[in-house]
Amino acid sequence: MLSKNPAPQSDQNPLLLVHRLLRGRYLLATVLGVFLGGMGAAVGYFAIQPEYASETIIRVAPVLPKVLYENEQNAMMPMFDSFIQTQISLVKSRRVVEEAIGSETWKNAGGKASLEDIVEFMKNITVTSPKGSQLIFVSCENKIPKLAQAAAKSLVDAYLILYSEIDTTTSGERLEALEKRINDLNIQMVDIETKISNIATEFGSENLGEMHAFALSRLQELEIELESAKIDLATAQALGKSSTKESDDASSLTVEQIAATDPRMQQLVDEKGRLQRLVDQYAARYVGTESNKEYRTAVQQLKTQEQEIEKYAEVYRKSPVGGATLTAGDPVSGRIAILDPQRAEMRVRQLQKLMDDAKPRVLELGQKNLEVGKQQAEKSRIQDNLNLVKSRLEQITTESLLTQNLKGRVIVVNDAVMPIEPSNSSRKAQVTILGGLAGSGLGIGFVMLLGLLNPRIRDIVDAEAVRPRLLGALPELSIELSDAADIARAAHCVHSIRMMLQTQIVSNSGLALTITGGTSQTGKTSVALAMGISFASAGARTLLIDGDLIGRGLTRSTDAVGRRKLGHVFREYNVITDAEFTRALALAQDSNIRLGQSLLRLGYINEQDLEDGLALQSEYGLGLADALRGENVENCVADIGITNLHVMPTFGNGHAPTSSLSPASVRALIERLRPGYDVILVDTGPVPGPHDSSIFASSTDGVIMVVSRDDPSGVIRQAMHHLELLNALPMGVIFNRARKEDIIRSVFSVTSVSVGGYRDLHPEDADADGQHFSNCPEEYAKFGPLARAVWLSSHLSKYGVGTLPATLS
Repeated sequence: MLSKNPAPQSDQNPLLLVHRLLRGRYLLATVLGVFLGGMGAAVGYFAIQPEYASETIIRVAPVLPKVLYENEQNAMMPMFDSFIQTQISLVKSRRVVEEAIGSETWKNAGGKASLEDIVEFMKNITVTSPKGSQLIFVSCENKIPKLAQAAAKSLVDAYLILYSEIDTTTSGERLEALEKRINDLNIQMVDIETKISNIATEFGSENLGEMHAFALSRLQELEIELESAKIDLATAQALGKSSTKESDDASSLTVEQIAATDPRMQQLVDEKGRLQRLVDQYAARYVGTESNKEYRTAVQQLKTQEQEIEKYAEVYRKSPVGGATLTAGDPVSGRIAILDPQRAEMRVRQLQKLMDDAKPRVLELGQKNLEVGKQQAEKSRIQDNLNLVKSRLEQITTESLLTQNLKGRVIVVNDAVMPIEPSNSSRKAQVTILGGLAGSGLGIGFVMLLGLLNPRIRDIVDAEAVRPRLLGALPELSIELSDAADIARAAHCVHSIRMMLQTQIVSNSGLALTITGGTSQTGKTSVALAMGISFASAGARTLLIDGDLIGRGLTRSTDAVGRRKLGHVFREYNVITDAEFTRALALAQDSNIRLGQSLLRLGYINEQDLEDGLALQSEYGLGLADALRGENVENCVADIGITNLHVMPTFGNGHAPTSSLSPASVRALIERLRPGYDVILVDTGPVPGPHDSSIFASSTDGVIMVVSRDDPSGVIRQAMHHLELLNALPMGVIFNRARKEDIIRSVFSVTSVSVGGYRDLHPEDADADGQHFSNCPEEYAKFGPLARAVWLSSHLSKYGVGTLPATLS
């Protein structure tokens, strides 16, 4: 049996693939490469027309010099890189290009202003700026140096004009915006002052805070007095008008005297003094106090207070207890003593009316005071903005006047000059080289394409690319076998393949292999016969089975026919008994004579019986078909005269075993044959092909694929794929009909030492029988050159031509 894990093949080297495609075509590839490379270089050279480039450098200053004020012009420009990119876009813009095309500089140089010229002009513009740089490089190309210079100069001039317009427009718009802002702020300021003036006219003063504070304090005092009057009313109603004291006549008491003893009068007098002081303050503060509302209000309040004092004094004098002397430290008792419920109730009503009249006034003063404060704050904010805008306007106006003679932000550092050599000279060389390389590659690629379109196995490199592995290569031999070195080399290659297969044997149950190919006429039968002779020469009992039911190449090459044994014929026709057969067979073995002679000697048969038996034996031939039908396998095997080598033909005189051929029957036959043979080789037709080839491939231990020079590689891959579908074990590939140089370069070649005794042989040399050394016995004349070479290498000693090389023993 064979090992089921053959050594895996490594992936094919891409360089080997290229070499395989170009092998044998290197001269054609070289010629085409040089020719097309020269054409490509010429095309590349003349395809690039000389172009001249003129360059101008523009510098964009991120900071302008400070003259007097600090502003955004003389401060570091934010997002400077974005500003640079914007200027690059402006330089390449359609507006700038059209301005440059229409300039006198361009026209004087001979430039045109058509639409096509504008498009061509824009294509030849290159505007770049290194990252983080202040410089902008403007380059213009043209086939005419003068036009290249004019294009660069006119383009930059047009850009500077456009930038100047934009900058002037921006400055004017800035000043106009500032002046408009000042006007708007002034209008807002006038509106606010008008609102404040209207409120001041209504209340007689802009300072409503003090008036509101005074009115609020007065309202609080009235609330206190009202609460006190309510307490007096409740007390008087509780005590009634009972009073035991008699007071002196108080009709002559003055206000000061009453205030000295009555706390209420004292409060009224104090309030009068406070109002008098307020009137005096207003009189001293304002000119024309009679028209001032605050002053008039204070005077009115003073008169009201004086009237209240007089009313209270009159009541006090008429009171029964008006003149009573109140005890010190008891003001409440004095108040209660002079009040009666009716008078206390009248006082409560008076105070309530005063409060009701004062509340709206206080509320109005508070609202107006808030409104005035709000307007004052807005006036202050507008004034601050107005001052800021005026200051900004003054700065811009001053800076503009002082810097009008200084250089601006964008200046030209380097003017356009006349170019003296083409700018694309290096590119022309590059394109020429690329054209040459492309042409050479095209020529080589065309040759490789030929190899791809004609994927045939042409040499050993192609054979090594076939998977799973290359078992060996066999040389192409002449029919005459006139070269002794070729004989030795062919035999050596066959024996090397046989030894590789023997290393895969892992048991002693016999080795069964199928030898097939992807196409017909690949030498499968010759390889199978040569391998059989090699195994037999190594002492292995070998059986060759002709499994090619259509071609029958092995059967025709060996003239093998299976015959029933003579003893079996006599026993079948009851001429002898089993005991007689046994004794005759023993005598034949002991005397080294044939079985028929042994039977004659023992007297079991006569001469006529022997002639009849031999006639019956040769009348019907046996082979594979009979073995599959159950015939004794010994009768279906023929001896072709080579020690240890037997052949089972397809069939004898019968018919092909197409009906009885199946995987099960073939496996059963193989198992019947294993005990009698060390190696079983089955020669079949190509796969995929007749079904008998697939059956033998799937029923044996392994499959050997024979490929020949000029076989289509696609067919070989298809055959290998078919074997995978059959679950067969591909042992490897034998490359047949290889050229002598392929064999010499391969690892399967034979050295000069191993040729040994073959070296000195010449065609005129003959053996002891007068035959040429390359001649075989007549029964082997139909063998192919490869099989005859292996047979000769194994029998040179018999023909007296030296000794057998050690590598072939």
